[in-house]
Amino acid sequence: MSESPIMKVPKDDPGPREDNLGWAEYFMALAHVTAMRSKDPSTQVRFYSVGAVIVNPDNKVVGIGYNGFPSMGEIDNDALLNWGKKGDKPIDSKYWFVCHAEMNAIMNKNQHDIRDCAIYTTLFPCHECAKLILQAGITHVYYASDSHHDTDSARASRRMLRLAHVHCEYHDNGVVQPSISEQPFALSTQLENYFCVLDLLYSTGVAIHTSLVESSCTNGRWAEKFGLLMFFAGLCC
Repeated sequence: MSESPIMKVPKDDPGPREDNLGWAEYFMALAHVTAMRSKDPSTQVRFYSVGAVIVNPDNKVVGIGYNGFPSMGEIDNDALLNWGKKGDKPIDSKYWFVCHAEMNAIMNKNQHDIRDCAIYTTLFPCHECAKLILQAGITHVYYASDSHHDTDSARASRRMLRLAHVHCEYHDNGVVQPSISEQPFALSTQLENYFCVLDLLYSTGVAIHTSLVESSCTNGRWAEKFGLLMFFAGLCC
């Protein structure tokens, strides 16, 4: 008699983990780490860095971006353009020049067609980014902050996304809630823990480099999560 092709499970097999990162948590964590690449000083305040990740229906990352000036070849755009909100002249403001994370993620896509993809962003898209999301055919938007909820830009963005039947959800690295209507920005303890760990590592002299990230956190599952974030940071550099 031939042996069964199905392998018998050993009695001491612990089975698969049940507390592993979910896909939404995984991609939003990547968006937060991506935001750390931004040189925009006004968006590097805790919880307000902006990063975006585009994911296809097979849960593969196909685009990634963060706030920054447009590429100008060999020109040092960071030295020639103003990072301030105001300047000597109105046109000197950074707002005329900065490319938002969602725009950069769409432009940096590694496949021609991103229709039916999802975008994970640390901040609800502005009206200009909403236009790009619609034009690209993205059908799902997940965001960690809606801090600009009451601005005209956010209102216009919500209107366009709602009319186009784009699925939008507030996601704070642990809790997913439908919120395309009037859900205000809320901060979870879990997301706060991410940044508390970062603060601790900075205060103890652990450096986050652009090509290699090392850490020595050993606090249970948070150690695993932080290790994942550090791995992401290395990929995004």
